[in-house]
Amino acid sequence: MLTSLEVPTKEIHERFFKAIEILKSEKTIPGIIYFIETHKFNKTRIFNVQNEVGKYTIPKEAYYILSIQYGFSMDWLMLGIGNERKKYKLPHNAEIQH
Repeated sequence: MLTSLEVPTKEIHERFFKAIEILKSEKTIPGIIYFIETHKFNKTRIFNVQNEVGKYTIPKEAYYILSIQYGFSMDWLMLGIGNERKKYKLPHNAEIQH
C-alpha cells in the first residue's frame, strides 16, 4: 500500500509545467501566467509549487483543464506513462466553461 510520502509528487508537478511549456511552444497559450489567470488559479500557490517542491500542490482542477481543454493525457500527467496527448469524450450533459 502506498503512502502519501511515496507518491512521486515532484514528477507529477514537473509534467504539469512541461505541459504548460508545450502549450507555450505550440503558441496555444502565451505562458503560465495566462493559464493561471484565465482559469482563475492562485498565482502564488502555483509559483510556490515550482520553487518549494513538496510543500505545495497544484490543484487537481488544473490537471482536469489540461486534459479536457488542451488534450493532455491523464495517464501521462499523473503516472508518466503513455503519450502526452489523448482525446477525452465527455457525456453530453457535461459542460466545460472556457
